[in-house]
Amino acid sequence: MSDIKKLLIAYYSGDVSLEVLSHQVEQSCVQDPSLLTQLKQSVLESDNGSPEQKQRAADLVAYLQEKEGETIIANNDATRVQPGASSQQTPPAFDASQQRTLVPGDILKDRFILEEVIGTGGMSVVFKARDIRKEEAKDQNPHVAMKVLGHEFKEHTESFMVLQRETQKAQKLAHPNIVTVYDFDRDGDTIYMTMECLHGKSLDQVIREHPQGMMMEEATPIISGMSLALAYAHKKDIIHSDFKPGNVFITDDGIIKVLDFGIARAKNVSGDFDAGQLGALTPTYASCEMFDGVAPDPKDDIYALACISYELLTGKHPFNRMPANQAREQGLEPKRIVNLSRRRWLALRRGLMFSPDSRTATVEEFLQGICPGRLSMGLRISLGLVLLMAISTGYFYYQMSQAPEFPIIELSVEEQFKIDDYLETAELYMELGQLATPPGDSAFDLYDAVLAIDLTNQVALDGKEKIAQRYFSLAKDAFDSGDIKSTLSYVDTGLQVQPSHEGLIALKLKLKH
Repeated sequence: MSDIKKLLIAYYSGDVSLEVLSHQVEQSCVQDPSLLTQLKQSVLESDNGSPEQKQRAADLVAYLQEKEGETIIANNDATRVQPGASSQQTPPAFDASQQRTLVPGDILKDRFILEEVIGTGGMSVVFKARDIRKEEAKDQNPHVAMKVLGHEFKEHTESFMVLQRETQKAQKLAHPNIVTVYDFDRDGDTIYMTMECLHGKSLDQVIREHPQGMMMEEATPIISGMSLALAYAHKKDIIHSDFKPGNVFITDDGIIKVLDFGIARAKNVSGDFDAGQLGALTPTYASCEMFDGVAPDPKDDIYALACISYELLTGKHPFNRMPANQAREQGLEPKRIVNLSRRRWLALRRGLMFSPDSRTATVEEFLQGICPGRLSMGLRISLGLVLLMAISTGYFYYQMSQAPEFPIIELSVEEQFKIDDYLETAELYMELGQLATPPGDSAFDLYDAVLAIDLTNQVALDGKEKIAQRYFSLAKDAFDSGDIKSTLSYVDTGLQVQPSHEGLIALKLKLKH
């Protein structure tokens, strides 16, 4: 604790960042989990005079409350509770005396050399470990992450069998946005999982680094990656049940990885025991149904996903970190995010609904609402795969040999975000009648901008067709009323939009005669 106090002094003076302090706290909590409560009490009782010091104290308290939500330390506001139990119940505290205390340098299974602690939680400690077998095989990346599970797992006689079964499910979640789980094993009374070792930042750290929130274009790839991971798991009937920023990781390459599916809960679990009973919920991101003890449902994850998405965009939890059941009782409403379009805000708001009947039905629906176009890009790629399969079987061979090559375009996140914005603004311009004028600021210009990025975009192609048809209707009305000058103007403008429009071409020929 003395080292922490020294760091606290340096933190208040501005010489040490919250990131450095939090790392030291997490390291120390491995040996003394009660440190979080002691430290928070010390911060609350301290007298910080300057506004800057008070802000630093507030940031630190918020961090400590978040960490308490990830542990099993008793706390009225951030206590992990068993599904179906009251939020005031306190799970048994971590008793280090009942389990071998592991430290860097220890070896498990005569194979894994523990190098450093890279994460802590109420039920586990995660080490970076070197796999001797990988080294012997000349593997260029011999490191793995080892999650060593706490003693409460041993209180259930069936825990090893059930967790091994759950790990097998996690091993089947072969998705680029889900961390790869290698194995589940034990060394004496030490139970552990091995997973791929990631390098980067956890999402809770990223959120702390953006206290005012991110721009939508920054948040889009994160929301998309989380959504795709959850949607894939849900199709496998696996529900995360403890989805939170601490279980999302952004690698140095910018890839989103969702963690802790190894102890996720299975949908429609049979029997009296499942891995979810060993786990716990984090009140800040748990749905009302989880507090009520309702069977696990994908909508539990959707509520958490919506909360995290709101935090990414604002830097704040939608209900001031209050558990959903309490926020529901107090009738709290999330504050509208003003820089979101109405469509995106409504999509996010539906994900935050307390009632599961009112909440978004699927992750795919949530993603399509808040990041429109992301699923359509996946569909276009899927169609390309289907086409390739047809070609490989010889089907459509003649037709394809006679037709022009179908372009399969894979867009970057930035390109897709631009397209979404262009199409949304173009739709507004259509409603306002700003079809092809003024030059450079019309629906026509925006549809052309979309097609410059993705020449197969059907919305833009249809949009240009609608504009040309509107000009054709205007030209016909003007022609019927005898206004030749306006007719010619409408025809010329329409042909700029769609040079092959047969009605406009015929009308222009009629004007010449």
